[in-house]
Amino acid sequence: MYIQVKMEDKSVLYGKSKTTPTIKNNIVHPLEGDFEIYTGARYIPVPKQPVNLPYGILGLCTKGHITLNVYLHELHLTAGQLLVLLPGELVSIKEKSEDFEMDYFLVSQTMINDTLDGIPHISPFFFMHMRRKYYYVLSDCERRRYSDYFRLVYDREEPIDNLYM
Repeated sequence: MYIQVKMEDKSVLYGKSKTTPTIKNNIVHPLEGDFEIYTGARYIPVPKQPVNLPYGILGLCTKGHITLNVYLHELHLTAGQLLVLLPGELVSIKEKSEDFEMDYFLVSQTMINDTLDGIPHISPFFFMHMRRKYYYVLSDCERRRYSDYFRLVYDREEPIDNLYM
């Protein structure tokens, strides 16, 4: 059994009696819901029951660990590993540690389609590869570069109260 959820209605993922968990730092919502940035998040928008994701998740686990089921294959993600989930993948959370934190981008199906439409020749093998490869173990240098890029995008999109101060 699985549920289908739209990107705008993430509250369904947390059940009727629960509210969406708070996040330690600011959340930036540029691009009218097509692209969101979360930093220091103690959760990812994936429920305990299998769901076809309506959005993609690209994130770096910074603390703790989380165990996900992706197409019924168990994935154990620990600090320093990069998670890549595309829209439409069947995903559920099995368990997560109390100290789990992740910095991640949430990207809508529309934005991914628009991006892929701009690539003239993309092989179907790309999607077959991505369906089997959900996470990447990064070296210290790669982890630092991803974190720097993430902070650059996060700082770029953060609202500025007074541009001239």
